[in-house]
Amino acid sequence: MSLVFEPDRVAHDPTQQALRFFARDDFRLVYCAVSRAALAALEDDALGGLYAMVTTYRRHKELIRGLALRKPANANKPAPHKAA
Repeated sequence: MSLVFEPDRVAHDPTQQALRFFARDDFRLVYCAVSRAALAALEDDALGGLYAMVTTYRRHKELIRGLALRKPANANKPAPHKAA
């Protein structure tokens, strides 16, 4: 998978307490996210609200995007059920 990230597009996901950022894999849109807790682990300031979360994301976006590139494409899929 070769992701190309959208330049500076981020969106707040209040239900997941996360920031979403976007990438493309060929013609497929890939939704990525970084949690508020992960941002706070980088900088305590991220706990200060949405603006602080976005600021922390922008300061560390190369690291965050690098981690997203390393994540397997099927990491969020549930494990197949095995019959006993």
